[in-house]
Amino acid sequence: MKKIGKVSGLLLIAAISLSIVVFGYKVYQHKNYEQRLASAQVTIKQQSSKMDELTKQVNQLFTDENDDLLNPETNTEQISDLKTQINGMRVSADSYQLKKQDLPQEDASFADKQAELLRRVSQAYDKSNLQDQIAALFQADAVNWQALNDQAVINLDTKAEKVTELLQKVSEMPEGNWKNLANGYLNLAQDECNQAATTLDMINQMVVNGQVAENANADTYAQLVNTLYSVKHQGLSDALENKVREVKTQMQAAGRM
Repeated sequence: MKKIGKVSGLLLIAAISLSIVVFGYKVYQHKNYEQRLASAQVTIKQQSSKMDELTKQVNQLFTDENDDLLNPETNTEQISDLKTQINGMRVSADSYQLKKQDLPQEDASFADKQAELLRRVSQAYDKSNLQDQIAALFQADAVNWQALNDQAVINLDTKAEKVTELLQKVSEMPEGNWKNLANGYLNLAQDECNQAATTLDMINQMVVNGQVAENANADTYAQLVNTLYSVKHQGLSDALENKVREVKTQMQAAGRM
């Protein structure tokens, strides 16, 4: 019985000691949490002016308050840098391992502002990236992103498949003037690709790997010239005519004309 009583006493002491350790750890955790909370509040408030500055920079990416058309100076590198800065701001409860409800309402709203800036800057990046791809379909400096240039001429190596791919991507963008402009240029590129297809196909059959093909002669050249009459876009017709002249020069050098 004495041994049992001694063991029970030891177990009681162990239980009390464990309770003291657990209680002490909880006190430490609570104190640590309170310290992190206080530190987070100070840091978040300090970033208030930076948030205002970044908001101003995001606003400047666009020409209007509706976040529609991009400013002509806006580019993907600039937008990526802005996104990195916004992402680097520690303004959410999660970034401090805190509960959102423990932050004052004013401080908690900073995380919502950060999320909204990231949404806007991501949309600007998508537009800028698509603008670069669409502009690459056309000859240099032909695309104006403030108003449609319906005289823009495609590069003669522009592929109809690329135009179709970009049309699909643009269809997923928000409605507005920017989307209308993008579709305007893509529809123009698609139409010009269709107009140029016959002429370019004949050129590729008559000149293969830089060499005049065996079946290329005065008759096939006359057929090639006739294809130009179906090209209604004057700028595109001029570009194709220059290409046809190159074929003529090669054929003359090869003694085919």
